[in-house]
Amino acid sequence: MKKIAEFLCLWSIFALAGCTKKESPAQPVTPIVVSPVAKDSLTVVVDSISKITIVNAVVYARVTGKAGSAVTDRGVCWGITANPQITDSVAKASTVNGNGTFQASINKLIHNTTYHVRSFISGGGKVVYSNDITFKTITEPAPVVTTDTASLAGATIAFVKGSINSATTIKESGVLISENPIPSAGDRKVLNVKDERAFLMRINDLKPSTIYYYRAFATTAMGITGYGAVVKFTTVQMGNLTYSFYEDPSAADDVKAANKRIKASLDQAVYLYNNFTPIVKHLNVSYSPGTPTADASFDGSIRVGANASYQRTGTILHEIAHTLGVGQHWMWGVLIQNGVYQGKNALFALRFLTCDANAGMYGDGLHFWPFGINGAFEDSGDEMLYITNVMVVSAMRLDGLPSN
Repeated sequence: MKKIAEFLCLWSIFALAGCTKKESPAQPVTPIVVSPVAKDSLTVVVDSISKITIVNAVVYARVTGKAGSAVTDRGVCWGITANPQITDSVAKASTVNGNGTFQASINKLIHNTTYHVRSFISGGGKVVYSNDITFKTITEPAPVVTTDTASLAGATIAFVKGSINSATTIKESGVLISENPIPSAGDRKVLNVKDERAFLMRINDLKPSTIYYYRAFATTAMGITGYGAVVKFTTVQMGNLTYSFYEDPSAADDVKAANKRIKASLDQAVYLYNNFTPIVKHLNVSYSPGTPTADASFDGSIRVGANASYQRTGTILHEIAHTLGVGQHWMWGVLIQNGVYQGKNALFALRFLTCDANAGMYGDGLHFWPFGINGAFEDSGDEMLYITNVMVVSAMRLDGLPSN
């Protein structure tokens, strides 16, 4: 019985093996390839690329052969990698001629960059490309920048000039300044916020009695920077203009209000003199209701009247100029001849700050103009008016007018 069972089992195995279907070997699958070239005889070639600039180029192409279907579109595609396609940057043909030639303009390129270009035609669901051609855009020249060799320095603030002599679009300009002999991009940068081609720059937060080096610069929209020559200036020592001002604590409210205005004006004037000049002097200031406007003398005395219009900074600066010799010292008569100021240093300060090479300075026995602030009607409250007045008066010392 056991042998019969073993026989039946072996027979079943052979029977199953004989019924199994024999499979054919796997056949390779041929991938479907979409060729960029149409099956007809139509071709397109790039003949030339010309008018290459910093950001533009013109491509001249040509269609040859006979198409099996109509051409519905033509142009060029480009990129920074080989074999660009119409899914990349594309410029359609701007001019098409009957002989099959056409041209397309490429814009908004980057300077000094190699581009790959292929012309193309399309129609009937097919796209035909030309061979890959390369060209390189022109390198943008650095802007021509000039650093003015003249400057005007105070103790903590200085004025310098620069100019841009290129027609290139400028993204950023100004001056670089450092205590190192060659200021670089990593040093302090003071920007020309008005975006002027010729600019006067104010540099704050300087150290007194210090040599500084500066150079003008300009950077194009493409990131190319041009530099002017390195120029240096030396800041003056910190000024030490001080004042005494008596206030009656029991004074009426209107007097207290006048005292407050006068003190605020004095504080601003003293700040300007101490940061823009090296002048040392002490002032004795008083509120004098009987004084019509204000007056001063060379010994440092200043009286300010009750008229609120003459309790402003402009009037205080005008009177400080008198305490420094303007119209109060015999040397003033030497500096003013036939109504014209004769000193070269104050005239330079005026011309430099006004950016007017032909500006003149005039005066009489007591005053000078322009920027003398000779009356409340000339006090606009503009800080540059005050600064020019202070730096011109300070320069008069160099012309021989003593401050003490």
